[in-house]
Amino acid sequence: MLKNDSRRRLIEHGWLEIAKRHSNPSLALNRLKNQAVEAINDLALLAEKLPDEVKREIFTYGNVQKLVNSVLDVNPDADPADHARSVHLASNIVRIGIGTCLRWYVTAIEKDAVLNEPIRSHLHKSADICDQIAFKIRLPQIHLIEEKENLAYLFNVTKIKDIYQTRVSDIQGEDTQRFIEFCMEEFNCEFDIVQQIIQTSDNEIKFEFIDSPGECIRGELVRSDHNYALKRMVDGELILKRTLIAQREHYNYYVYREKRKT
Repeated sequence: MLKNDSRRRLIEHGWLEIAKRHSNPSLALNRLKNQAVEAINDLALLAEKLPDEVKREIFTYGNVQKLVNSVLDVNPDADPADHARSVHLASNIVRIGIGTCLRWYVTAIEKDAVLNEPIRSHLHKSADICDQIAFKIRLPQIHLIEEKENLAYLFNVTKIKDIYQTRVSDIQGEDTQRFIEFCMEEFNCEFDIVQQIIQTSDNEIKFEFIDSPGECIRGELVRSDHNYALKRMVDGELILKRTLIAQREHYNYYVYREKRKT
């Protein structure tokens, strides 16, 4: 938690004024950052361990709203990366909130899966729209990385959804679609059906596709440090491997490949 003197100076002067007066502003800022991270961890611990009646007194609507508004509020003149971070955080909060509302809706209000399907669909679509807005805000940064490092953006691994026995034409989610299209390009074939795309861990995706002649195509996408390896397997043997480049930001892995020479 913030020390009393730090809290007082921030309230009275703000950080920029403190930095002007401090003999070592970098050291002071690092100290504030460490205190802030410690405070966040403490709040998370309290929310997890305290009795519900005590949490109701601490995490009131007003307190939580004040925190969220302050975290998401970004100066219009700030670095574009700050805008992207703010919108990405907002998108994550929306998805968490929608998940909570949806869980209670299908368990306490409308349990019939046929009757609650339109609401579930609309809520999931709303979360997907927020994700897409966050991606569009970050797109200029992606273009800068492409230009600076001679890379071509492919997809966000974190947003690839688990899928079972679905026609490719019915697949939802831009990153999932981009992943399938990239596999088609690398494997030089057209897929009709996704038998499965499943994230078995944070570092691995396994997939099975059915192509137009009806052949089953199996493979995996595996992360190692700053790279991903796209592999195609036949009878358990590796017949194709492509090394891709990963950029991690805000718990997301954005995947690129080197631009092909023309």
